[in-house]
Amino acid sequence: MAFSLAAFRRQPIDTTSAALFSLLEGAAPEHVDAALRRWSDTLRRDLSIAALIGLPDTVADWFVRYGSATERMAVAARDDTTGRTLALLGDDPDPLVREAVFAHDGVPASLRRRILAAGPSPGLRTRLLKGAARHAWLGPMLDCPDPELAAYAREYLRGAAVRPDNAPESLFAALAATDGFLESERIPSMVRLEDWTPDHWAELARLHRAQPLGDHACRALVGEPGCPRTTALALIAYGRSRLLDTRTARTALGAGTVRLEDLVQSAPRAADVIVLIGDLRDETNPEGPAVRPAALAALDDLLTDRIRAYLGTVPELWRAAADLLLAGQPFAGSICDLLAAAVRNPTAPPVPLGPTPLRSPLVGLLAALDPTAADPVVAALGPTALVELARCGLKVPIAPPIVDAIIRTLAATSTELLCEFTRHHVHPEVGRRLRELDDPQVNAAMLGRGVLAGHVYTALLSGAPHGEGRGTPVPLLPGVTDSLRTLLAGGKTTLPYVFHSSTARYAVSVRDADLVVRALTAPVEPLGIAFRIAGCRRLALLDRLDLLAELAVGDEVLGDETAKTVRAALAAHPASPGGVVRDLEAFGCRHLLATASVRTLGSTRAHVESGLPVPWEAIRERLIRGELDLPNLAVLADHPRIPETVALAMIEARPNDCFPKLGHRSRTLGLAALRIDRPNYTWERLGIVDGASWDHCLREGVITPAEFLDQGRSARRILSTVNAVPGRFAPVRLLLRGLVERYLADDADAWAATAWLLPDFPGSVTELLTTARAAAASAAGHPR
Repeated sequence: MAFSLAAFRRQPIDTTSAALFSLLEGAAPEHVDAALRRWSDTLRRDLSIAALIGLPDTVADWFVRYGSATERMAVAARDDTTGRTLALLGDDPDPLVREAVFAHDGVPASLRRRILAAGPSPGLRTRLLKGAARHAWLGPMLDCPDPELAAYAREYLRGAAVRPDNAPESLFAALAATDGFLESERIPSMVRLEDWTPDHWAELARLHRAQPLGDHACRALVGEPGCPRTTALALIAYGRSRLLDTRTARTALGAGTVRLEDLVQSAPRAADVIVLIGDLRDETNPEGPAVRPAALAALDDLLTDRIRAYLGTVPELWRAAADLLLAGQPFAGSICDLLAAAVRNPTAPPVPLGPTPLRSPLVGLLAALDPTAADPVVAALGPTALVELARCGLKVPIAPPIVDAIIRTLAATSTELLCEFTRHHVHPEVGRRLRELDDPQVNAAMLGRGVLAGHVYTALLSGAPHGEGRGTPVPLLPGVTDSLRTLLAGGKTTLPYVFHSSTARYAVSVRDADLVVRALTAPVEPLGIAFRIAGCRRLALLDRLDLLAELAVGDEVLGDETAKTVRAALAAHPASPGGVVRDLEAFGCRHLLATASVRTLGSTRAHVESGLPVPWEAIRERLIRGELDLPNLAVLADHPRIPETVALAMIEARPNDCFPKLGHRSRTLGLAALRIDRPNYTWERLGIVDGASWDHCLREGVITPAEFLDQGRSARRILSTVNAVPGRFAPVRLLLRGLVERYLADDADAWAATAWLLPDFPGSVTELLTTARAAAASAAGHPR
């Protein structure tokens, strides 16, 4: 059967292979050898072709040395195979393996020349002569000893001055003159970079620093095995924009032209490289060769160790480092150079603030801070650093004590800075901490963001206090209510688009009777029942039963059901606003229960966003009896205040939808979700897994890494989740490495038992490994 590269790129997601990769990732080479030799040919083939799952380097090395030709071809066809592995496969004795290597997008031109010089396979030769050659293949074809292939390349390129001299100046001029992807691939392939000396590469680096080349050209150059480390670092760190290309860095790391420690110790332009390291960690599905999870964890640890070793917990040193990091003229040296400069001169005058970056290096620096020292360090930051934090916000995960220290410092420094920070924050947890301040100006700044949940807008506009122990409503700034009136009248304001399209539904929550009436009677936007009830309830809470009676005279404004309920409530409680409120809330609860029993997600969502009370105990009872439409649970899970017993029942009934929204709210919920073994069909069919929610629980301390492995079910689900998010779960990976060393090590039978048990094993990861170890020991006592 003919080998097909495309077939290996269209495989379905295999969570068993993902789980096994998590076990193999931290295993020593001899342990990987014991496992792979013992496993079946079918399982090894599944591992070699598993899609969207990074192949651990030790596993790739084993396939290169001991794998079958089919397995080696599969490894060569993987998009995430590193340049180092491809270089080893380029000398494979099997011509079909070499063909697969030649066709890989990440292969440098020098390796393609070597493959063609060794003699292309008949299939590759036919493929090239039939016009399947890509632009990056033309240079190696020109130098091919096969006269027919060389003639074909010359004919293809005839009439254009396409081949630069074998000199840095000539190559640079050709690359600088084009921005095209295809040309940036082809031009470097025309030059025999393998013949360059270190002086050639140094000259290219000098030219690039003065006028940076495009990202595509840099990727082609750093992937060349002969590229010196200093040149590769210059190609990575000097880009056409301050936001560096992660794929160039990943290509260099995969090819071995750059080491992880070089990014911290030697790479120039420290500020941009700190952002680059954060981007490498946060990529969820990177194109091309991915940095392996163990390497990402090592890079994070190295950066944190270096920063803490230089700066410790001394506030003055952190202030000096932050000022150097944010200078208008970028610091030219490496991260270690910058830290050393801060230690040498901690009292240097503040530097002028540079232009606003897309992502702030200061946040990457502060992420390495010991959380116990957060308050004095953040309070000591200079005005330059505080303005940077305010205008960039927090776009990467950072320890909660550091977030709290930033908010406290900005609040103590300037309300204007805190409001600016509020307008740029991204993470929901940061928003929750800001709302707990119950500051009218901060709330107004938050309303200016167009990415909040509907119930958050309602809570802010209603003035509901969020801080613990606070019962006084938070007043709205006059500008907010004026903007809502303008929108209801058909005008335009600076409020985000969400208010332009849904003005009335949010305005019914404001503590202003006139504005509520305008919202209920606005002709431009018909309101659903939940928002009509919320508006009537607001008027009753404001003790404006007179206005409520006027609205309920007919059915035109409130609708038949709502108007009838309002009239009955007013008749039963003519002078008791509290009684009217209770009747309206009871009507709202009845309406929610009726609609939540069928698939009416819009009505359920409207009730949650309107701020009306939810009959949680009735929801729980109907859920237990099976009378609730389960997709509605995902909508109800957005509610900010759900009793723990109800949230637990929701997670048990619909874990894949409800856990990401509820699991981090309490330790009980996190542990309960951990023990529920339900298949995640989204992950198994599409390769999408909500690993970020588990990572959130671990970072917040809701669950511990030991609990994640000891109590999480099933083992396959837990292990495949760890594998799916390379830049996270570092503490879990470290603990898992110890478990593999303890229970599996070089015991081939234990590895075999693990692979056999894994697909259907109902227990935790720790139980899986102990069971496999016991099974192997039992088998050893009963020889076949």
